[in-house]
Amino acid sequence: MTHGAGCSLFFKQYSFVETKNLAAGGGYCCCFGGDARCLRFRLGGVDVLSSELKAWLQANSSPGYDAWLRAQAQVHAGQLRALGVDLTSELAELYLQHGAGNVRGWYELLEPDQLAEATAHVQAEWGVPAPFLALTGIEGQGVVLYDRRSGALYDAPLDRLDALRSGQLPALADSVAGFLAWCRARDVARGSDA
Repeated sequence: MTHGAGCSLFFKQYSFVETKNLAAGGGYCCCFGGDARCLRFRLGGVDVLSSELKAWLQANSSPGYDAWLRAQAQVHAGQLRALGVDLTSELAELYLQHGAGNVRGWYELLEPDQLAEATAHVQAEWGVPAPFLALTGIEGQGVVLYDRRSGALYDAPLDRLDALRSGQLPALADSVAGFLAWCRARDVARGSDA
C-alpha cells in the first residue's frame, strides 16, 4: 500500500487508513490515532473547510467531546464509508475532525452512528429518495438532508417532501461549508441577542 508525501511523517505514529489521488490537489491521506482526529494532508495545502469555520467549531467544543471524537474516529470513518460518504468530503471532515456536537445555531446534527437509522426511517416512512442522508432527527416535523450526489443540504419539512422528490425544493446550502456558515451566523446572532 502506498501513501502520499506527508503521510510518511505520520505513518509510524498513526494507523494508516487510506490514500487517494485528487486531480486538483495531488495526494491525500487520512491517518487516525494518537492525539489526532483525522490528520489530512493534501499537496498544495488545500483545506476543505475554512479556517473561520474550523475556529468556530473548535470554540464550541469541550475536552471530553474531543477525547470521545478521537476515540471514535475509526468507527465513525467506517460508518460514513458504509453510507457512501467520501472521506475527502466536507461532510467527512465535519464528522471526523470537528464532530456533530460542535455545530450550533439552529439544528442538532446526529452523530455518525445515528445516521443510518435516521436515513432508513425517512426513506421508509416519508419516501425520501435514496441519495439523501438524514443529518438530523425528525422531532421538528422535518429533517435536514445531505445529497450525496451534489453535497447540498436541504431543510425538508414534512409538508415539502413532494417538492424535494420532484427537485423543486431549494437547497438550504450548496455545501456543508455553506450550511456551517449559515449555522454560524445564527449562532453569532443568538449570542449577540443574549
